[in-house]
Amino acid sequence: MDIYKEWQKINLEKFKQQSITQNNIMEAIHQNSKTPLEGVKKGLSYKIRYIIFFTIAIMVLMVLNWNNSSKLILLGVFGLYMITGWIVLRIQLKKLKSSSDQIENLHTLLHKYYYTLKDALRFEETLGAFFLPLSVVIGYLYARIDDGETFLTVFSDPRQTVALLITIIIVVPIIGFVSKWMNKKAFGTYLEQLKMNLDLLEYEENYEEAA
Repeated sequence: MDIYKEWQKINLEKFKQQSITQNNIMEAIHQNSKTPLEGVKKGLSYKIRYIIFFTIAIMVLMVLNWNNSSKLILLGVFGLYMITGWIVLRIQLKKLKSSSDQIENLHTLLHKYYYTLKDALRFEETLGAFFLPLSVVIGYLYARIDDGETFLTVFSDPRQTVALLITIIIVVPIIGFVSKWMNKKAFGTYLEQLKMNLDLLEYEENYEEAA
């Protein structure tokens, strides 16, 4: 379907106004892109704050359990994951902010935002696929150590090993599903808007070249 011609047809037949020009369409796309661009930056900023909050909580727990080496190891591993996530998201957010200041071409800017966000979410899913099972193990071991047990007593008990495996099988898919749902809820609409505007811009650019 020729979008430009359809818009002209609607404009002429229904509104009886001056013909819509290519510049009008480009300006409309530009205005429609502001919300998803700002939404992406805001969403990543919230994720970073979320990570900072949990990192501080982990540091507090490490201070409170300073004399328990087993708990320090578990908290340290969890903290390392949070810091890695913070670094990655901080780099991505910095890229987006610098792009907004330096890139004047709308098509390039939308492309940058769309694929940077997709890469960030993909990295989060990849990291989560490794860390989610590990986080369940950490949580389980932390609870057992809190009850006075050790790594050796936990892993030498077949019943506890089975219980841990069952917990991983049940909990990991649930957390993974919730995580994907939250990301879709937070960024799904923005990704769709960015992709739609990208496609429309490419159509308009190709239309101008063919004209």
